[in-house]
Amino acid sequence: MFRNVLLLVLGGAAYCQSSNQTTHQLAGCYEVSSLAWEPPNEAIKVIPQRLELQLQNDPKWKTFAIRSLVPGEGDDFKPETFWSWKPKGANKIGISFGTGLGGFRGVLRKSKDGDLIGKLKEWCDSRCGYKKRIGMIQLRKIRCE
Repeated sequence: MFRNVLLLVLGGAAYCQSSNQTTHQLAGCYEVSSLAWEPPNEAIKVIPQRLELQLQNDPKWKTFAIRSLVPGEGDDFKPETFWSWKPKGANKIGISFGTGLGGFRGVLRKSKDGDLIGKLKEWCDSRCGYKKRIGMIQLRKIRCE
C-alpha cells in the first residue's frame, strides 16, 4: 500500500516537472509569419503581429497570459485581458484571442524548426449566426527585447 502511494506521489511530481519544463520551452516571444482567413478578411485585428507567451498564470483557469509586443496597441481597450494560452502536451498549446464576448481559439503545434502552427476558429457567446471564420496561423519564435 505504502509503495503504491509513493509511486503515485513520485509519478505526479515527475509529470509536474516535465509539464513545467514544457511550459518554459514554449513560452517566449513570437511574430506572426503567416495568417490566412477563410473566408478572406482583412478586418480581423484581434491578433497582434508580435506577441509574448508569458509565464504569468491565472490559477483559476489554469492558463497563462499573452502580451502584445506592438507599441501603442490596446491603449484605449486592453484585449490582452482576454488572451491566454496553456500547454497541451510536449509540443502543442491551446491559445485564445478574445474580446470578452467572442474571439478566436485553437491548438498550435510546434514544428521541427520551432514555429507554432495551427488553426484558429471563431467563437462567440451568442448571436454570431453563421459568421464562423477560420484562420491558419504560423508563429515564428523571436528574441524578446
